[in-house]
Amino acid sequence: MSFLSSICNTPQCWSATGAMMSGWAAWAGVAVVIFTANRAFSTYRRQKQEDRRIEAAEEILSFAYKFKRTLTGARSPGILGHELARAEKTLVESWNGWEHEDPKDQRRLKIAQAMLQRLRDNNNIWGQIFELMPRARALFGEEAEAQLQAFWEAYVTVEIACDSYADDSGTDREFSKDLRTEMWGRSADDPVSTKVEAAIAKLDEILLPVIRADHRPVRKKITGA
Repeated sequence: MSFLSSICNTPQCWSATGAMMSGWAAWAGVAVVIFTANRAFSTYRRQKQEDRRIEAAEEILSFAYKFKRTLTGARSPGILGHELARAEKTLVESWNGWEHEDPKDQRRLKIAQAMLQRLRDNNNIWGQIFELMPRARALFGEEAEAQLQAFWEAYVTVEIACDSYADDSGTDREFSKDLRTEMWGRSADDPVSTKVEAAIAKLDEILLPVIRADHRPVRKKITGA
């Protein structure tokens, strides 16, 4: 006679034991379901977080190259006739005594105004910097945020140079040269392009691994499969 038979030798006892064991099995099944559901939810959440990082990395890096192209275009020294005409119209309407200004000064002022109008025409681009900075910091850290801050500093450098060019009498040749370099670049020692290129290189370093990595399913990462 087995040990179980010795302690449970009546039909009622066997019935109660069967019911109890069935209950244990049911609770074990519930536990398995809960464990599986929690694990699935954790996997889903991790995958969504990874998807958010990839999406943000693509958006930030795409913006970086868009910013570079836009700022390069705005800094072009090739100012077209219609840009000068638009600048002159603005100055005539807002400058008391414009017609009495020296033609040489008028020419310089029109160039400065045309450059500033180019920058203002792209205010939506410059504004995106501040929209992306919080996401860059939250998802990729302070270093990524700092590169977007460098974009803003590059833009401000150009804007200030254009504004200063309007008042430049040309008496300080070195100062005038520096202004033109900051406005238009086109030289090996262009500080604006150098800053932008360095920021893009750092963003490439931070974000490209996120975008280009072989993203295996999170489940495999968890189980080690």
